[in-house]
Amino acid sequence: MSSTLNSFLTGFVIISIVYMLASISGLFAERSGTINLSINGGMIVAAGAYAFTMYVLTHSNFGNGLINFSIWMIFVGLLSSLIIGIMIGFLLSFATITLRSDQVITGTAINIIAPIITIIALWSLNSFSSIDMNPYIMTTFSNLTTLEIAIITFVIFSILIFILWLIMKFTSFGLRLKSAGENPQALAMSGISVVKTKYIAILISSILSALAGFVWIALPGLSSSFNNNVEGIGFLALGILIIGQWRFHWVILSGILFSILYSVVHTYTEQFANAKYILYAIPYIGSIIALPLVSKYSRTPKAIGIPYINSGR
Repeated sequence: MSSTLNSFLTGFVIISIVYMLASISGLFAERSGTINLSINGGMIVAAGAYAFTMYVLTHSNFGNGLINFSIWMIFVGLLSSLIIGIMIGFLLSFATITLRSDQVITGTAINIIAPIITIIALWSLNSFSSIDMNPYIMTTFSNLTTLEIAIITFVIFSILIFILWLIMKFTSFGLRLKSAGENPQALAMSGISVVKTKYIAILISSILSALAGFVWIALPGLSSSFNNNVEGIGFLALGILIIGQWRFHWVILSGILFSILYSVVHTYTEQFANAKYILYAIPYIGSIIALPLVSKYSRTPKAIGIPYINSGR
């Protein structure tokens, strides 16, 4: 297999995981009636937590040089990503559900705070502004190729996504979640806690955005360093969610199509060095073009963005 094809396939497989996790993260929150603009922020802090944990465990000044990068460290880094992601999710849910703050403003604030948190964390590591992730990429301890690692990871997360589809499509919780986003008053009249349903939905959403940040930073083929950003993938995931009309299968299909576009651009961009930054913008420009085309077919959850008040029924 040629190196170019290998690079394309590796990039496609990994970025498709990231896009699907991030867009489904938004799907769970918004089908429950909560606008989640903080996906990008959740990805940033999760990726930053993984990078920070890897450095602390392996650097001589923090781990006494006793720990070499290994498979168990990935799980420690994953755990740190999930913990910080859940904290961000709790902040979002407490502010928007309990305090009934403006959901757009709250999500925007989290997106602003997220890179500040990671900047402070990096500067605590001897004033670093970024962390080179090459020593912590999974290929450093495995005989598998980058493509093989990508495919194995894709299979694992595809199973997770399939389980999430089953939950939303065929379980009573999935029905309650969708009811919370369409008619929360009717859900409350049936004796179901709308607040609890929304909290669980945002918890799932925050875990998925944290997983997206983890995959983006930990797997080979996408990012070789952490610089307090995730290339705006969380915002593009929101575009994929809207293009997919908040329907699970259409969101997945949209994510795959944008993954192909992303992989083509990043595989061949080095051949157009003078225009590479323009080429990097193509997936984002594509989402801007696509959004108006699908807006007239919008199937937005009816109660999205409306704070739920118990006495409102």
